[in-house]
Amino acid sequence: MARVIGTVRQAVGDVVAVSSSGTQRMLSEGDRVFAGERLQTGTTGAIVVQLEGGGELTLGRESRLLLEPALLDGQPAHVETLDPITPTLGLLAAVEQATGLDEEPVQSGDETVSAEGGGHTAVILHETGSEVTPVTGFATQGLTLVPLFPEGQAEFLRGVASEPPGAVVIPPIVEPPITEPPVVEPPVEPPIDPPVEPPVDHCVQVSCSALTFNEANLCGGSQPDAGKLTQQGTFTVSAPDGLQSLTVGGIEVVVAGVVMGFPLTALTALGNSLSITGYDPQSGVVSYSYTLLDSLEHPEGEGANSVGEQIEVIATDRDGDSGSAHLDISIIDDVPMAADIELSVPCPPPGCEVAPSRVVSGSLLTGGTFGADGGFVKSITLEGVTYLHDQSGIRVVDETGCGGSRLVGFDPVTHELTLLSSTGGTLLVNMDSGAFSYTPGAVGSPMTEQIGFVLSDNDGDLSGADLSIQVPAWQGPQAVADHIITNILAPCIEVPGAVLLANDRSPQGDSLSATPTVFHTGWRAPGTDFTACMPGTIEFKGIRDKVENQVRDLNRSDFYVNSAVTATVLLNGYLGAWQIDTYNHQDILNIELKAGETLTVDTRYLSDQIGLAWKMDNGEFQPLDASGTITATEDNVYRLILIHQPDPGVVNKGLTYQIGLTIDYSAVDTTPTYHGTYTASDAHGGSDVAPVSIRYQQGHSLVGTDGDDVLLAGGANDCLYGGDGNDLLIGGAGNDTLTGGAGQDTFMWLAGDTGHDRVVDFTFGADKLDLSQLLQGVGDSLDDYLHFKVSGSGVNLVSSIEVGASGGASSQTIDLAGIDLAGHYGVTTGTGGWVASGADTASIINGMLGDHSLKVDTV
Repeated sequence: MARVIGTVRQAVGDVVAVSSSGTQRMLSEGDRVFAGERLQTGTTGAIVVQLEGGGELTLGRESRLLLEPALLDGQPAHVETLDPITPTLGLLAAVEQATGLDEEPVQSGDETVSAEGGGHTAVILHETGSEVTPVTGFATQGLTLVPLFPEGQAEFLRGVASEPPGAVVIPPIVEPPITEPPVVEPPVEPPIDPPVEPPVDHCVQVSCSALTFNEANLCGGSQPDAGKLTQQGTFTVSAPDGLQSLTVGGIEVVVAGVVMGFPLTALTALGNSLSITGYDPQSGVVSYSYTLLDSLEHPEGEGANSVGEQIEVIATDRDGDSGSAHLDISIIDDVPMAADIELSVPCPPPGCEVAPSRVVSGSLLTGGTFGADGGFVKSITLEGVTYLHDQSGIRVVDETGCGGSRLVGFDPVTHELTLLSSTGGTLLVNMDSGAFSYTPGAVGSPMTEQIGFVLSDNDGDLSGADLSIQVPAWQGPQAVADHIITNILAPCIEVPGAVLLANDRSPQGDSLSATPTVFHTGWRAPGTDFTACMPGTIEFKGIRDKVENQVRDLNRSDFYVNSAVTATVLLNGYLGAWQIDTYNHQDILNIELKAGETLTVDTRYLSDQIGLAWKMDNGEFQPLDASGTITATEDNVYRLILIHQPDPGVVNKGLTYQIGLTIDYSAVDTTPTYHGTYTASDAHGGSDVAPVSIRYQQGHSLVGTDGDDVLLAGGANDCLYGGDGNDLLIGGAGNDTLTGGAGQDTFMWLAGDTGHDRVVDFTFGADKLDLSQLLQGVGDSLDDYLHFKVSGSGVNLVSSIEVGASGGASSQTIDLAGIDLAGHYGVTTGTGGWVASGADTASIINGMLGDHSLKVDTV
């Protein structure tokens, strides 16, 4: 872009600016002049230019000046003066006649600023001490008036007044003959018509109009009313000279004086509907309607504020006069409304054997609404602790300062929040919809569960209320949290109900059931979704310059596992020549990455004419780092873009490329700890909910923690080591070694288990053998299925329990190291250390049942 030299402050006569190409433009006040242009004045021209850097430039008549940036630095201007005009004899004679032949010659004074026939140099004015001092040229006050030439323009231009006249030659006096003039009749004056008054030019006037809407009237709003979503209005157009055109919000109502057909409808800038329904040319009244179609984006958290739009109305008459106004549309924000809710847990009527369900459910929107903007549950408050819901999940704000969080879990997919009150009540709230359910705990006396909640709309407006639930006394099941440790690697883990219920209680002595028993962990072995059977190359260049050759989704199944922690693929692509509207000057590669995976881009074979960047999903593109790697921060689609960027001087044509991609999945946690819940229910409708967590340990050894754990092994020969808590150990199929550790531990065998297991540290009266699932469905006496044997002595002392029908092969053998069952329960062994069936076997069974060392039923 050319540099601006200055702005024309005043111009007189013919003044033009001539570009380097020879194009001329007339200059007038307010025009800008640019470097490289040439200023040129005519015989009556002069100009004053206000320079960009300060000061003024003045140019007189018949002059030319090349505008250079140096003028702004104060350097003197180089002015070319046009060729002087040579006076002709006729012009000189006219000058003599005008001055009078009989007058004495007048001595001329000093020469004027501008000499004969030419202009003058440029004058650059600078301001110093609030005074403007001219460098050279004519008067510095500028050209305030058009110059006048009282002697006549030609004489002024030729410099007659500035030179002394020549010698006066007096011709001889010749007496002309006397001739009587003819008598001339005076002409008859024609009649003069009176002047015609021009027509009056009237202006165009447009009146304003305004409508107000409330988002609460929208479907889903706090006060839905479809009839209030469309309103009518009018405004008036006054055009006495005749209406030529009328436009309302881009809708052409009158075109070239012709009124269009009605109705005329269009969408406004806010996405609502505007209809022009009529126009009366006599009165100038225009009728319209406006329909609110959807909620708008309002300032966040400012309550029932209003936003709107101004619809411009422009009217033009036949004389070209215009008038304008606006239709002011105001839209009041709808806000959420929360109402108090009171519920009661039902009590069973007297004598009823089957109690009604104790789960109460409903919606936090009962008596309230999110409003027209839609919304979500912003927070839940239970026992002084607030659980805030935002995009990152749940944030706990403990107002008690006592660490009293009752958070059980939050599902990031369904946005369901689970809380467990101090009384054992379980609250499940969908933070998106407001749907909730509450399962009371086993309380010995009536109580009221108080739950606060706050609704938020999508504009950030808030409204809060309370949920009160009356809970009667009830002795239902008491479910206890289960912390499961397993070496079973599967996307779904089945935990038998007996395992979940092993530490639960039924105060009424009822049988309990657990749901669910299958938990979706999503676990997988690292790299299993990279399924290409061999290294391969993907061709992405055959279609060439087509839309189909611009985006390619790379599936994880396209990658080949080339090491224990990496998978790779090679891609051949094509980029077209760089053009503004080309189909294929860029390629986008979409790659699904898991959190923790690192994608390495091998650019060794890429031309330096190709630019490369990446972004996550719909974020902003950013350049690769020096290592050419991208580390995924979350499970998402990551996009690579390759752009053909030819350097100057390089032929702009299509080219092929080759790029290698390697995914390092060594840092990916493919077996994260699963968190969920299960429900323990009795036969009378009582139930309780408890959390369940499942943690994976690789290998054939499971090690417990200091808490109460469930060690659940697979079908191999495993070693289980309980910790310091009261643990539950399930070896499963295979020959397993079970060590309970400190605490009161339970060793459980499930239905269908087979093998030869060894319990290392069994303690009478503290530990327990749970054979209830293994013996389930056995109708005969227990002594027909349990057979006891004692062998060895000292450190090799072992009591064996073989489980199987009499006379049949044993399906499961359990060795109790260091234990003498016969001696402990006062019986003797026979041949081979076997305990005789009948009374002796029954004595051991009854003794173990009596001191709770054995469990054989499911209650």
